Amino acid sequence: MFLDIFPLLRDPLAFETLITHFVHHLTSKTIPSLPTKKIDVIVGLDARGFLIGPLIALRLGAAFVPVRKRGKLPGECVSANYEKEYGVVRRVSL
Repeated sequence: MFLDIFPLLRDPLAFETLITHFVHHLTSKTIPSLPTKKIDVIVGLDARGFLIGPLIALRLGAAFVPVRKRGKLPGECVSANYEKEYGVVRRVSL
């Protein structure tokens, strides 16, 4: 089931709550289990990742890296393949 997150952007409190919950989950569950006890980079996949990723990275003191299809980002890019939930393999640029 696909649910669009864009309606959350209309409600500042809901959007703040979403970001706060992401950061809380990362700081309470993910980061303590990492060997380095920190996250260096948050990667945001395409449009929605570009909206949420930088905010989470900023709160964690991490860098943000946007990921898009090849040819959509300026500058030098590194390519990688990934598989989406419905099985389509895409080529992205980092």
